[in-house]
Amino acid sequence: MKKRYLIVALSAALTSVWGHGVANAGHHENPTATRQAQKTSETYTLSDIVVTASRADQAIKETPAVISVITREDIDRMNATTLREALASQAGILVNGGNTGAAVSIRGTTERHNLILIDGKTFAHDLDRKFSYGAELDRIPLDNVERIEIVRGSYSTMYGSEAIGGVINIITKKKTPRETSFYWHKTTGEDRSDTKGFSISGDANNRLHIRAGAAQRKTKPNYDRENLPYQYSGTTNTYYLNASYDLAAGRTLSLALDYLNQDYKQKDLDYFDNPQNSFYDHDRWNMSLEYKGSGKSTDYFLRAYRSVYEKTAYRKTPDGTPKRSVYTAYMKSQLYALEGQYRRYWGKNTFTVGAQYRQDKPIGNRQKAGGTYIGQEKVNGFSVPLYEVSLTQRSLYLQNEWRPTEKWLFLVGVRYDMHNRFANKLSPNAGAVYFIGPHDRIKANYGKGYAVPGVNELYLEWGGIYGDPHLKPEESQSFDISYEMERGHYQHKFIFFYNDIKNFIDLYNRDPNDPFGKWYYQNIAEVKLHGFEYESKLRMNENFDARLGMMILRSNDAVIDGQSFYAPTYRSHTKIDLGVTYHKNDWTATLWGDYIGKNKDSKRSPVYQIWNLVINKEIGRHFTASAGVYNLFDKRITRRYEFGRSFRFTLTAKI
Repeated sequence: MKKRYLIVALSAALTSVWGHGVANAGHHENPTATRQAQKTSETYTLSDIVVTASRADQAIKETPAVISVITREDIDRMNATTLREALASQAGILVNGGNTGAAVSIRGTTERHNLILIDGKTFAHDLDRKFSYGAELDRIPLDNVERIEIVRGSYSTMYGSEAIGGVINIITKKKTPRETSFYWHKTTGEDRSDTKGFSISGDANNRLHIRAGAAQRKTKPNYDRENLPYQYSGTTNTYYLNASYDLAAGRTLSLALDYLNQDYKQKDLDYFDNPQNSFYDHDRWNMSLEYKGSGKSTDYFLRAYRSVYEKTAYRKTPDGTPKRSVYTAYMKSQLYALEGQYRRYWGKNTFTVGAQYRQDKPIGNRQKAGGTYIGQEKVNGFSVPLYEVSLTQRSLYLQNEWRPTEKWLFLVGVRYDMHNRFANKLSPNAGAVYFIGPHDRIKANYGKGYAVPGVNELYLEWGGIYGDPHLKPEESQSFDISYEMERGHYQHKFIFFYNDIKNFIDLYNRDPNDPFGKWYYQNIAEVKLHGFEYESKLRMNENFDARLGMMILRSNDAVIDGQSFYAPTYRSHTKIDLGVTYHKNDWTATLWGDYIGKNKDSKRSPVYQIWNLVINKEIGRHFTASAGVYNLFDKRITRRYEFGRSFRFTLTAKI
């Protein structure tokens, strides 16, 4: 509670800075006229500057990686309130709902193979890597997001473990103009939620820049025929403060603080079909300090950050009496990191060197197979034993980009990770870009990646599920080749990809005759994923835009003792995304749909499509209203947590 008040107090203190806005703050342009003029003259040049591929500013067309960007305008067009909604219509990405959160799959990989970052930084999360990032898709407030960068394919050279499938980097707003904004989303129908929040930003003497805000999201459950909810629901509160100070030209010191509190509840049945209430309480604190600089031929950064995530799980009877249960749990994940990078532009070469030190100290009552006993914790009135695990990693990476001619760009990189629980890992990467002309190019990219087992996969001992401290890291080799082109008002990308994952980790039932089974995490087999992606954008005229995305995926499954592994029951083998936007003056209307095609489990998870419609209206300079219908034709597929049609109304005010 004290930390909550601290964040709110810090944001309130911003008002003293807000009063020292820029000298021209009183001058206002007509935003509608400006945007309409941009739409009329804008062409696709693929000049977007991204930071994820090299951890430094770089044009998309000058990196061999396959990169997509979800802009702030894209988020507003969809009237998205969660990261799950923003990602769902991206080519190569499948987002599926879940009991406690969503699951994101990039090119068919599992959710634990995809790294989610906020401003290039990772954060503490659940100890089970299979579910660690899923809940984050509904936790991160989008009001403070400037854009989302998606790198598809292995990128362990820059980011180490967990980047086998790709990297999703959420870039928050930084030096925004003096502004106070409020927003409110009301969603009714099958998806019932309320989201509201505010932000305030300003600067002093054009050197100190501050942005702070808070958001609250309340969700309500959907019920099955037995009047039991399909998923947990409750309240999520977030608070954030971003501050930066320009020390001199090209040198900035930045501070970022945020706090999250989430309390979720679900009505369900125990083993004997007695009604009970299940609770999950979550808290997380993130803090970081970064020094960043650039010169005529160099840029660099040094940052330190800490992230602490705490979670309790417990059960109560309907009248509120605490229940002793195997599900009673406490865990605390603590992450400390120090990292730096130096980038030198030297003739036709751009040389990058970086280093990282990271320490994780997870604590929990379910990791007794490999943790050190440190005491007990009271949860729901009962004492649970606590075990601590210490994980450290030291990393060094080198990369060089060579531009011998105007037609060719080559990239070679390597990363070396030293881990206290696993063998040292070497992750190389190589890529090339051939510029056919100023507006089209061929890209090729190869990388080796890996993913270390999570704490639960190593040391879990709970409810018939066991970890294995002898697990090997998963290893991957990935390759993609693409053709990109843009001609005036249209843009196309054709991509072929291949990913080979060895030592794949999954649960294996070592006693199939037991009705409950004894499930162990173990290295199962080799998994191969390959397919085709296509992305297209078209500006039909000054009022209409269209986009099309497609992924066709193929994979193999391992079968051991009659058990099938990695059967992609929630991963479509065909996915098509289509959208059309109409914009004129202060009106915008967007219709988009996602086709989820045939897969290996089509009997239980059939082919279907979801269509959505959102209309936005700007009201003067300060207000925007939105109305949308999601799942327009009321498709209900509970196995994928598609519950039917819902309606959303939004009002935003900016002063």
